[in-house]
Amino acid sequence: MYTAEYAKSSRSTCKICKGKIEKNALRIGKKVEMDGNASGRRMDYDRPSFTGTYWYCYECFWSPKYIPGKTDAKRNVWKNFNGYKSLSTEDQNKLHAKVTGKPLSDTALTSIENKKKTEEDLAVYADSSPDVILPALLEKYLGAALVTDLKSMISRYRLQAPKSAKKYNLIRTVMDAPLTDIPGVVYAAVDKNMTAADLKTSLSGLSLPVSGSKKVLIWRFLEANDIKKTDDVWVLKSAIDRKNRKQTKKYEYEYDSDNPPCHHIGYNPFDKCECDDY
Repeated sequence: MYTAEYAKSSRSTCKICKGKIEKNALRIGKKVEMDGNASGRRMDYDRPSFTGTYWYCYECFWSPKYIPGKTDAKRNVWKNFNGYKSLSTEDQNKLHAKVTGKPLSDTALTSIENKKKTEEDLAVYADSSPDVILPALLEKYLGAALVTDLKSMISRYRLQAPKSAKKYNLIRTVMDAPLTDIPGVVYAAVDKNMTAADLKTSLSGLSLPVSGSKKVLIWRFLEANDIKKTDDVWVLKSAIDRKNRKQTKKYEYEYDSDNPPCHHIGYNPFDKCECDDY
């Protein structure tokens, strides 16, 4: 079996070129059985054999100078390489191309990127307090809002409207408001951008309970930042429009003379229609 990793220090030496492998450089390790008595030193007892690691520069390992031993694992089998998941996406792709003769598929690359992003997000949530995370989530949430949404927020929460109605100015107006004054918007931002797993990670870092539904977790997280619970949770108009369009599409049908509850194409049964009196 082989190990692909970044050198933890500059102490290891390449078995082929005899040069030092610099810290953080990509290297390949090979597990070997070593004879405990092979040092040449005279001993009054036999030392047991042990498993050690030969290290190689990445380039040397794939050069013609590398001569596989009789017990070496096959170098063209991907599963024979450990540690590749800790490598960057670029280095994983480079290693996969060397091992299998072809780069990773687009699906695999996307999966790796998403996983790394999730791990980075979890690390941020674990190391950051609510007063650091919440403004970032709020800004991301507001960036996806429509201008009409932003104007409605400013009106509902009685914020000082900016002189210019440009989206940037509207976002800054909401961002500058104390989070305790816009609890419904902050709740919506957390609900949109954090999963239950993210919330549990953050709550665990604050030494708070991690049990309950996502709604319970969100309010527990917000209360850690002095944001009081409210039933006035904000919903973006764009999200409402998408929901209505989805419902309308679901109930669209053409007029059927044998079954005429309504002859309006695209009729949404949640809306009032003149045919309701049929």
